[in-house]
Amino acid sequence: MYSLLAPAKVNLVLEVGGLRTDGYHEIATIFQSIALFDVVTVVPAAGAGAGAGEITGAPSQGIEVVVRKGEAPAGRDNLVWRAAALLAEKIGLEHPAVTIILDKEVPAAAGLGGGSADAAAALRLLGQLWQVEDPAVLQETAQAVGADVSFFLSGYGAALGRGRGEKLLRLDLPVLWLVLANPGRQCSTKEVYGLFEAARQTKEHNGEQKGELAVVEAGKESAGSSGELPAPGRQCSRFLTALAEGGVAEAASFLYNDLAGPAGQISPEINRLLAALKAGGALGAEVSGSGATVFALTGGSKEARRLAGEVAGIAAWTWWGPTLAQAHPNLG
Repeated sequence: MYSLLAPAKVNLVLEVGGLRTDGYHEIATIFQSIALFDVVTVVPAAGAGAGAGEITGAPSQGIEVVVRKGEAPAGRDNLVWRAAALLAEKIGLEHPAVTIILDKEVPAAAGLGGGSADAAAALRLLGQLWQVEDPAVLQETAQAVGADVSFFLSGYGAALGRGRGEKLLRLDLPVLWLVLANPGRQCSTKEVYGLFEAARQTKEHNGEQKGELAVVEAGKESAGSSGELPAPGRQCSRFLTALAEGGVAEAASFLYNDLAGPAGQISPEINRLLAALKAGGALGAEVSGSGATVFALTGGSKEARRLAGEVAGIAAWTWWGPTLAQAHPNLG
């Protein structure tokens, strides 16, 4: 039996461009892992990679996904099942026999990447179990499973993401103290993007907006970044520069999400939570991903705990805690 923590994320910045030929939108985002975790456990069948004395109990044949705690789709409707099936197919494993158990703390369909994080953790565990020696195999599988899975597989605490979110540049950001609040209503990613696209096309038709993301000067390195990647979106660059030059208090003014408006149309409670967080003294607040979770930047742990208590009465779920400098060891 093998287990791994699967951390959630927030999008400190999320810029969305036009539709790509593959049906996805081009994005520029700053992913940030947080200290809120699901636990993913893989139980192999006897003789399917478990060592002597290992706890077993998986089916003799097939992939089974069990949600032991929390809410998430079970079986083939879960991204974890898709990840396991795709990996087995990619490595030529004809008769995989494994049970994957999910103990969830991250709300489903909440803009926190819980399903993608679980899928990435499952890929890591199955890679060990099935002796996948080439990290590229796991990375290719992650990209095929979902847009956010590559980030969670990377092990980065924070990263700039481009393309669908699969092109990653590690960022070295300071620890931030956050408050998360969810109104108790799920936001369909497909529906949120649909509203965004309808509004984008209307603006484009009226000459108000181009389909491409605005980017900073090509080749200019962003504050806090290392490595090479196509230029970040303009809003990403503004946030990173503000954080490097003025700290958290200044950067909080540059939190940004192009999907906040569409998410607020689906769940008006989002706007109420954002207003409450700001009125309660948050340095800044924004929607994460496609919602419905909102998050606030605070000045430290005491402020985060106080603010979480203040908004608990109008939120279905709250959490407060730090961001992560590293989610888990890198694949190398």
